[in-house]
Amino acid sequence: MSESESSASRNHETLYLPAGDLVLSSTMSNGGRVLFRVHRFMLAHHSPVFADMFLLPSTEGSNETYDGVSLIYMPDATEDIEALLQIFYDPSYLPYKRNDIDLPHSTYRALKLAVKYEVETVRKRIVEQVKAMWPATLDEWDAIQDLYTSKLQSGDVPASGLLPEPVILILISKYAEVSHALPTAFYHLSRMKTSLHWIDDTGNTVPPFRFARWNDLNREDLWRVLKGREMLSQYMRKSFCQWVTESKFRHPECTTRKLCKEALDTMWRDMGSEFLDTHDALNALRLIARPSSSNKHKFCSKCLEHNTNLLTRIRKAIWKSMAEIFEL
Repeated sequence: MSESESSASRNHETLYLPAGDLVLSSTMSNGGRVLFRVHRFMLAHHSPVFADMFLLPSTEGSNETYDGVSLIYMPDATEDIEALLQIFYDPSYLPYKRNDIDLPHSTYRALKLAVKYEVETVRKRIVEQVKAMWPATLDEWDAIQDLYTSKLQSGDVPASGLLPEPVILILISKYAEVSHALPTAFYHLSRMKTSLHWIDDTGNTVPPFRFARWNDLNREDLWRVLKGREMLSQYMRKSFCQWVTESKFRHPECTTRKLCKEALDTMWRDMGSEFLDTHDALNALRLIARPSSSNKHKFCSKCLEHNTNLLTRIRKAIWKSMAEIFEL
């Protein structure tokens, strides 16, 4: 039995526990190694994979040690192991705030190993958190948008409290198969400018509502975002063309056709301008229903009701088609 030491290795600052009976060796991106000294019972308690591994008989040459205890070389990244072990020893590392836009990157790292090593309690807790913090219906989505608009107008835009940062949410949703969050997470990301990049996880910068970790998005998902934007633009143009060619946005019993025609022209011009600026079709199509919209008072009652209902149906169709729009 040999005692392994390495000048390229270092003990983890907080997860090298003197009373531990097992050392896990992990690889950093620079090639160095970080050593975690932990307890076998803790790993076996949370993970049936580890529990089964500890029951396997030792083979010749497999009994390497470090600092007087058994040493296991892990194939996983240091950051991933650290994220999972922190939860094992301190469950408060799991996110608990329902509405916190800064869903830590460590949550995704922990999830990857929770799935790999069948740590069901951690996987389930993260999935429940994502489901709780993300709107499942169009009405819930609108409520969040209304809250943001209200806070923006009052100058009280929170650093957190609306929607989680979408790239991390996409990574977690794909890994944990949280199907209801994925399409609208892509939609949320499609509304953002690529120049507004979420700098890091250190807390040195407090990002506003629409910053994203663009650098963590893979090429395939970036393509989905761009393709989705294009399809939404086509959908808006199609709706506008139908209005021009079929007059479908005018009620047959309209009592003030000229005024309603002018109101429709203004409505579509304003909605189109807002969409081009924000890439937010769902919000642009709510223009007629906003309390601040002066244009709606120019419609006759028939056309106002008709257009409000029609735009609501268009918004519901977009919401229902999100998975198709982003090719998920």
